[in-house]
This record gives sequence, structure tokens and C-alpha cells, in this order.
Amino acid sequence: MARDKGFYITLEGPEGSGKSTQIKGVRDGLIERGLEVVVTREPGGTKIGRKFRAVLLDPESKRIVPKAELLGYIADRAQHYEERIKPSLASGKSVLSDRGPDATLLYQGYARGLDLKLIEQLNNIALDGRLPDLTIFIAGDAEYFLRRAWESIDKTSDTQTRFEQEALEFHKKVVDGIYDLAPTNERYVIVEDNEGDSIKTINKRIMEAIDSRL
Repeated sequence: MARDKGFYITLEGPEGSGKSTQIKGVRDGLIERGLEVVVTREPGGTKIGRKFRAVLLDPESKRIVPKAELLGYIADRAQHYEERIKPSLASGKSVLSDRGPDATLLYQGYARGLDLKLIEQLNNIALDGRLPDLTIFIAGDAEYFLRRAWESIDKTSDTQTRFEQEALEFHKKVVDGIYDLAPTNERYVIVEDNEGDSIKTINKRIMEAIDSRL
């Protein structure tokens, strides 16, 4: 497969890790470095994807079985890649996504217990084998992150998703998965976010990681 012109970067982490907060600062940093950036997210990075997102995150979907949940994310990813990621990269733009294929390894693999090799195969099908150039995991204490997620929901009156409602043990498995997965591939890097660290501090760590890898 011919190498496209843009970079494909994803931010990953458990609920409350601050990915969505960091996206704007990372986008601005990439623009300062001379890149044209498309910001997107999974699930829901396309019009069709927003319908997948509504079902996958809805607390009323709590009876969805892990395999159905997995395939829903893969379907969203396939649509997202063909409609937004692939053409953006081919035109020389860089893609910055709030979550991507590695979220499925963490959530449906490590936390739900589905087969990691199967998930990797499905990700490759959805993305035509075009995995991110760099995946940044924001990691730290799962209990702290979950508490921060709930505080954010209370402050903003945002609607909680199925995942904020998961037990703490679920979120710990996601974090454990990050530390298990990160050493397996050079495209992974962990940025620590400890209680008391500022948004600016985390952004600086992320941009240092991007500069060192890209």
C-alpha cells in the first residue's frame, strides 16, 4: 500500500483521562508545526457514525452483548476510515482522532475479555491495514479518572454514557491494558496524568511525545 502524505494520530485513555480536553491544544500544536489538521472522533466521526455512537454509548443499550458491541465499533470505524480518514490522509492532511482502533483493544479486549488477535484482525479490515502512525495513551489512576469524569458530567450536565456507569474494576482493566499494550509497538507512547497535573502540563508532554516520534 502506498504511503499517504499525512500523519494519523489518535489519543486514547479511560473515561475521565482528558482526551477530549487535550484535542484542541494538540491540534493547535500540530498547526504550529506546519500541518493541516482534521480533528475527528470515534465513534461518531461521520453522519452514519453518529447513529452508531447513539446506540453504543446509550445507557439504555446496557444489554448489548460484548460481540455485538465490538462489531458496532468496527462498523463505525470502517465508515469513518473510508469517508474521512483515508481521503484526508491522501490529500496531505493529518488526522487527529479522539479514540481509534486501540480503544477497541482496551475496552472490548482487555476490559470485556474478547480475543485481542480477533480485534486486531477486525481493525485491519476496517482500516485496510492503515493503523495510526502514533497512538498516545493518557494513563494514570483509574479511580481518579472516573471521579473526574463524574465531576465533569455534574458540572456540564452532560449525559452519562454506558461506560461511566461501569464498575471501577472495568476502568482498572482499561488502564492495565494500556500498560500491557504500550511496550508491544513503537507507535504507542504513554503520557502520565497524575492528580494535580495541569492541562498545560499534559499538553506539553503530549507534544513532546509527538515531536519525538514524528
